[in-house]
Amino acid sequence: MLLTNFVYNIKHFLYFRNLDETTRSVYKENVRLTEALGFRQREANRIRKENQGLKLVHIHDIIHGC
Repeated sequence: MLLTNFVYNIKHFLYFRNLDETTRSVYKENVRLTEALGFRQREANRIRKENQGLKLVHIHDIIHGC
């Protein structure tokens, strides 16, 4: 696994080094956007779970007259 990651990183470095400036900028922006999208998706899932928990508490309160 470690060797596979090393080889991947070397290939990635060599590929990236050969890109022209515009392509490099677009690639960097795509990486940044992918990371931001992942963060937003994780945050949306966290909020969705929290909201579901609050709904369950609210239903419990209604049933038990709290």
